[in-house]
Amino acid sequence: MSQAPDDADTDDYDAEDLVQYFDTRIADSPKDEYVLGAKFVREWQSLRLRSDVTQTIFDDFMSRIEATETAGAAYAHLWITVRNWGYLLGFTVPRNPPPRLTGHGNSTLCMSNTGFETQTTIGKTYEVLELDHERSLVRIANDQQENQWYPCKLFQFPVTLEREFVQQPDW
Repeated sequence: MSQAPDDADTDDYDAEDLVQYFDTRIADSPKDEYVLGAKFVREWQSLRLRSDVTQTIFDDFMSRIEATETAGAAYAHLWITVRNWGYLLGFTVPRNPPPRLTGHGNSTLCMSNTGFETQTTIGKTYEVLELDHERSLVRIANDQQENQWYPCKLFQFPVTLEREFVQQPDW
């Protein structure tokens, strides 16, 4: 069995919260990304009831989530929740979501550097190295080229990431 992910726990509330999140988004804006997200959550709920889920079935489901064209917190949260479920079933699981789901490779604009005046520059664009959805932090290479974590509230994100990550409801 693989090493336990740092956040390797999953409860029923995760599934219900995910269903509610995607259903609320569909009601607000019936975009394909939300419809697909809701479909994945319901499929995962169905898989959880089956006793014949194998590593292959699990890997196939994870790869379909990873292939989703829309990056964002909801998909990263779904991926982490399903990964934790796989871990609890004894499957080999990856430790981290694919960079595309977490926002890696996107850029962010520094809007404030309060408390970090010597490390970041207002108005400068930085590459997003990683987003921590739980703590609302973004990791960037700062002005000294050191990879550091900073509060998301100091940055302006692209519309896709801002809609899905910065403004997401608390899980």
